[in-house]
Amino acid sequence: MRKKKLPQKQTPTVLQIRDLFQTPREAVLDIIPFIPTKKVWESAAGEGSIARVLIEHGFEVICSDIRLEEFNYFCEFLSDLPPAPVQDWIKKGEKFSIITNPPYSIKKKFTLKCIEYNVPFALILQADYSQFLIDCITKYQCKKIVPYKRYNFIVPYYVKESKAQFHSIWLTRFFNIDLKPYEEYFLEARASVNLR
Repeated sequence: MRKKKLPQKQTPTVLQIRDLFQTPREAVLDIIPFIPTKKVWESAAGEGSIARVLIEHGFEVICSDIRLEEFNYFCEFLSDLPPAPVQDWIKKGEKFSIITNPPYSIKKKFTLKCIEYNVPFALILQADYSQFLIDCITKYQCKKIVPYKRYNFIVPYYVKESKAQFHSIWLTRFFNIDLKPYEEYFLEARASVNLR
């Protein structure tokens, strides 16, 4: 008999190891062609792995996180106001997107907050057919971009022998993807992309 699965802790202001895996470069390269704006708020920036790739490709990126790295504004995404530069974009009516790898422990809350902002967003999430993901697609017009292979997330150096043991998707809303409801966009393998 299988053990009953216990609910995971959801602590937006307390870091958990499963929230610290960084996004690999190839995942960011996959989403770039679909981004509808040149301004991006990376709202769970961590060590900046998404932001660095976006900046290399000409995007203006504002980073925030509950951890202060040299480039991050301190911001608890679920309860704080956006960082001052993002507030300026909002006041001026400038279009921006939220692109991030949300903390795994609060990914549902993070997704709902992105929907609340009502701006384009792309969140890299575990690929599953949970009721929550189905609701995002049916109720909120979100769309899925499905990678051609599993991403190998960047594991913190102090975590031994751990990899992302799941496939991921980009859950998007208001992105440049021409799909009918319930369709998925499947990425094709890139033959010759320099991932360095």
